Amino acid sequence: MAGPRLPFLRIRTAILFKENGIDLKGKHACDVGELAGVPFEAAKHTALADARGIAAGFVALIRRGAPNLFLSDGAVSPSA
Repeated sequence: MAGPRLPFLRIRTAILFKENGIDLKGKHACDVGELAGVPFEAAKHTALADARGIAAGFVALIRRGAPNLFLSDGAVSPSA
């Protein structure tokens, strides 16, 4: 079965962060990790920094018990 389409995932991602106290409105992708409490240690506004910022934000939320959107059922990761 194919995963969710990108527009749905973008909306669900924004909702997930907002439900966990992080408003992404007006922010850049590289800001996501810092907003989730993860220190940022790279040059901002590069593709790599954006990817790392988003990944760090997801990891921080999942470790706090947020649903893991990367699992097919949205469950909390067992290693969280």
